Amino acid sequence: MNPNEKTFCVSPFSEVRICADGKLRFCHAADGSYLPDSDNINDISIDEYFNNSLTVSESRTNLLNGKYLDPCHGCYYTEKMNSLSFRMRRNLQAAIFQNDDFSPSFEESYQRLKNFTKPRFYHISLSNLCNMGCMMCDSHGSNLLSKTFSKAGISGNTKKHLMDWTSNDLAWNSFCDHLLNNEHIVCLHFMGGEPLLHKKFYELIDFLIDNDHTDFHLTFVTNGSTYPPELIPKLKKFKSLQIEISIETTKKSNDYIRYPSNTSKIVQNIRNFCQNRDDTTDILLRTVPQILSVHDYTSILNLGLETNTIVDSNFLQEPSFLKPNILSDKEKKIVIKKLKKFVLKNHNKNTVNFRDRSNIEKQISENAQRVINAINEPCNDVNYERKQLIEYCAKIDSVRKQDIRSFIPELESILNRYGYESARYNNKHKFTIYKRD
Repeated sequence: MNPNEKTFCVSPFSEVRICADGKLRFCHAADGSYLPDSDNINDISIDEYFNNSLTVSESRTNLLNGKYLDPCHGCYYTEKMNSLSFRMRRNLQAAIFQNDDFSPSFEESYQRLKNFTKPRFYHISLSNLCNMGCMMCDSHGSNLLSKTFSKAGISGNTKKHLMDWTSNDLAWNSFCDHLLNNEHIVCLHFMGGEPLLHKKFYELIDFLIDNDHTDFHLTFVTNGSTYPPELIPKLKKFKSLQIEISIETTKKSNDYIRYPSNTSKIVQNIRNFCQNRDDTTDILLRTVPQILSVHDYTSILNLGLETNTIVDSNFLQEPSFLKPNILSDKEKKIVIKKLKKFVLKNHNKNTVNFRDRSNIEKQISENAQRVINAINEPCNDVNYERKQLIEYCAKIDSVRKQDIRSFIPELESILNRYGYESARYNNKHKFTIYKRD
């Protein structure tokens, strides 16, 4: 063995992800386009996948030999942006540290990892059922967006709009039995689609409570469109609860990005969730900083400060035309000036736990600096990316019968310059978007 601290990750040794269509992955952050479709919960059990899958065994071997894994490019990119990646988080949870502490901590932790026969972490998409079609999402994450893509002539779409592996009773019952027989669960995490729209989410919560199997952390991502007060007491029966609410801004721009949002209602639901926060319950604001949101991004930082809530960002790799680095130099300066007001003078770039709510000002400072870094990231072909942005927005807007300029007026100059108006009405040819699941 010759593990590399820059590449090693515990996830293939401790985690399982189930995608909306039932595909199995060794990590929730792994790019599925590099992994076989044959690993699917409709065909094999989680135990079989975790212990005998060729994909998992080869990934573990390569990591132990210090190799980079192609599916893990997202984490490598996040680290390049000077942000804490999922890889780094998982390693810290397994007590594997960086720099001089890597080798001794790896040796100690690996003695436990190699004996795992069941996952410790689960990342579950019950389906892609969703009541929003977010601009940075894809058809694997939203059936509503899948329908929009089809109408707009955007390729890279799925074969069918709604994907839901839980409709297979055999697979669902096997999954429930597997969870019940795993006494080593550390965390069970759900995302979507929108979990709070899925009846199986409520069914599973009741199933686990009825079987007194709640001694682990429960987390889920929601778009904040609904607040079910009757569910909160049930969720608090688990060891801890973390609710991650996706929102990009508190302004009108959020209604465009996370279509068809009612942002004022979402903000109120965030406040409702925060009112139920206690020592074992926490709330996170999840954002995806992008060109469509950065002009109003400080509104989210203000909401985090006001509610004493962590703001946690996922930074885009694809689609690259939504990255904030394609702003004009003039607009970059305007946005960065606003963000710098949140960056503390004694800003510490080496903080490990950026989900620590004990010093919210410091956490917000780090988030603001990461967004500044994303804005300043070099762009290989800014004209190409801007043209892609305009065509993508024009195609979607033509289906939704809306105009981006009425939601994000700060982008009007670049939209007009690259032909947004004509693109809305000359929208016949296909547009190829990235493939991701």
